[in-house]
Amino acid sequence: MQEVETPPIPGDGERLGSQALLGAAAAVFALYAIGLVALGTPPGASETGAQVVAWFREHGHSARLFVWALTVATPPLAIMFSLLRRLLPAPHRDVFLIGVVTYMAASAVVTWTWAGLALHADRLEPATARTV
Repeated sequence: MQEVETPPIPGDGERLGSQALLGAAAAVFALYAIGLVALGTPPGASETGAQVVAWFREHGHSARLFVWALTVATPPLAIMFSLLRRLLPAPHRDVFLIGVVTYMAASAVVTWTWAGLALHADRLEPATARTV
């Protein structure tokens, strides 16, 4: 007698994964929104070093809150990306992983650079602020 395979029934593990994905995405969205609202309008690319220093001196607390919000969003972002990665077929998930790691590394460099500028705004030189 030949055995007939039955398709797997979605279990609690799959529902838990989708709930975790939704929760992680909501947390990332909320934390990014908090950070962007706190940051306001950052200095433009065409502003002088003195204008950038003045902006950081005036908005240093906002820039630090922005950095903390994005830093706290990093673990839920990693969870979200890992749950999304497992939904992709084999070759695509590896390319997705490379993009995710690159994005998260670049975000860390940018945000912590902003944190350094905001933390030491009182000693910040206009040439350094403009260059960074």
